[in-house]
Amino acid sequence: MKFTSPLLLLVGGITASAAVIAKRTPSSFRLYAYGVGIGGLPVYYSDGKFSPSPSNEWVITPTNTKITLTLTNSTLTNSTLITTPALTINLSRSTGLTNIGFSGSSNTASETTTQGFIAYGKWVLWQNPSTQDMASHFFATPLCDGVWQLRWNAEEIEDGKSVSVAVRMMAPSA
Repeated sequence: MKFTSPLLLLVGGITASAAVIAKRTPSSFRLYAYGVGIGGLPVYYSDGKFSPSPSNEWVITPTNTKITLTLTNSTLTNSTLITTPALTINLSRSTGLTNIGFSGSSNTASETTTQGFIAYGKWVLWQNPSTQDMASHFFATPLCDGVWQLRWNAEEIEDGKSVSVAVRMMAPSA
């Protein structure tokens, strides 16, 4: 009889860990870029591209569509898929910086993909659909005073002016 209690505890623990997670209700969110000299700038969408900017009035998403979060069927815990309109990157450019945009914009090239962008906790990452490797190769390139263009740099090649950034769904602390 000594083995009955630990066995029941083990079965209960396995059953609790296999609980089904309910689908989350779609909700809006904001993205923020963090890097050297970029302390949590809000990310906005303009002309089919993402740009971190210190101007809070530019924190927008396309007005005719809605960004939602939905749970994936991945084995990862605490991850969600970002859908409609989807983030896009051009994977045909294996070197150098490439723009990040939204699907459905007039600037969306045929070589771009919307597959793989996930929210892992409050972090935005890209998960390669074929290898399941996760990466965060986001860079910000300065355009003018206080305005940056968010880009993807798969090879992390330095261009002398862009800054590596983390993209998060968490506002900087006040």
